[in-house]
Amino acid sequence: MPIRRGQGLMRFIHTADWQLGMCAAQAGRRAAEVRDARLKAARRVVQWACEHEAEMILVAGDTFENHAVARSLAQQAADILGAFPGPVFVLPGNHDPWQPGSLWHHPAWRSHDNIRILEKREPISLAGAVLYPCPVFAAHSREDPTAWIPRREDRTAIAVGLAHGSLRGVGADDDHPIDPAVVDRAGLDYLALGHWHSIFPDLSAGPALAVYSGTHETTKFGERDSGSVLLVEIDGPGATPKITPLRTGILRWERIECQLRSGDELDELLKRIEHWEQPEHTLLEVELSGTISVEQRPKIERLCELAEARMLFFRCCDERLRPRPDDARWIDELPSAAWCETARRLHHLACGAVDGDPALGDQWKGFEPDISKVAPGALMELYSLWHESRR
Repeated sequence: MPIRRGQGLMRFIHTADWQLGMCAAQAGRRAAEVRDARLKAARRVVQWACEHEAEMILVAGDTFENHAVARSLAQQAADILGAFPGPVFVLPGNHDPWQPGSLWHHPAWRSHDNIRILEKREPISLAGAVLYPCPVFAAHSREDPTAWIPRREDRTAIAVGLAHGSLRGVGADDDHPIDPAVVDRAGLDYLALGHWHSIFPDLSAGPALAVYSGTHETTKFGERDSGSVLLVEIDGPGATPKITPLRTGILRWERIECQLRSGDELDELLKRIEHWEQPEHTLLEVELSGTISVEQRPKIERLCELAEARMLFFRCCDERLRPRPDDARWIDELPSAAWCETARRLHHLACGAVDGDPALGDQWKGFEPDISKVAPGALMELYSLWHESRR
């Protein structure tokens, strides 16, 4: 077990929300690779802990997506955490609450002496420190899991709380609400939190005592500051913690919003994707909007072809893309009068969506889906069919 470097000094890794076995629905057919990356990132957590000579690892809930995941994941998680030479404290969260018959009763946990599953709300004495675990017993609750932590009179030891839930008064989520005042009331030197997938608060804004580590591996598009663990160093009771994020995430979940005006934007986006670093670890979602000439449609197809070939996962959303109102030259070259008439009507409706003319498409009111929203995509598809037939 690592030895402390000085009197009263404590150094540990704070992590949470591994959610092993998650569905990863946003990743489509690459979901299995996403789930595997979460295990690889978990191994990085232990590697960082060893490299920085951390005394212990605190896992602040939601190690698993739920208790219905493959039971073999319990063994894999235990083996990963069991490789750490010091103690590991694992807290049940709202995704994996402490309940009869849950994964926490799997024999894997008993095969590693350094792992302790925290099923009770009672203080744990450590060398020069006290840990206050706040396990969760149900998926949903309006109970504050930290309410049991007593007011401390003796401040001679470092006090660390470990909880899973939402800070009351911050955001709309009030599941397992945690009163931020518990830090002052109980005299905590640090409150290690789980439940939110991004690091919170902004550590560059100043000292923080109640902190979310975020998930060790990004779970979906739009997460702001995830894919890390926190190295926490406390010099002694009452000292301000030094908190250092350490990157553990393997995958990049990127979203690009591109509004087309001149057409040059497509060339720039294509060039960006051509020179993308580590595309095999990237899940990319591109949302196109604005106007485009139908002759430029092949550029979008090329962009999608390139990204799908190189990226771990790629999705292009072009529902907000509209054809240019002045671009109908190709319609006259269609092979039949019926095609021409269909294309003209679609063009009329699609351009009406751009111009915002409420009179256009009145004859289609009441139909689902809204024809003015469907028309641009249909027009583009018709152009693609015509373009392919000319090759």
